[in-house]
Amino acid sequence: MTDSIAATKILVDTNILIYAADLQAGDKNLRAVELVDDLTAQNRMVVSAQVLNEFYHAATRPNKPHRKPVRRKFIRGGLDPIALG
Repeated sequence: MTDSIAATKILVDTNILIYAADLQAGDKNLRAVELVDDLTAQNRMVVSAQVLNEFYHAATRPNKPHRKPVRRKFIRGGLDPIALG
């Protein structure tokens, strides 16, 4: 891999964040967490304001009972696998 490719930033979609936060998503959760961890470790992950807004609304939607743990973690700021910094 060349240096220019290694330094390329990757814009992460809302679905990746949702799967990374949803512990009941099975293999999709594992793959999303791995991707987020790798991109974060390499300082290559980019998250737009729109994606953050979509993630917040999807993760805190009250009519999705399987996402209640995600909603609580998001509100408390405890989504460790998703280091957006």
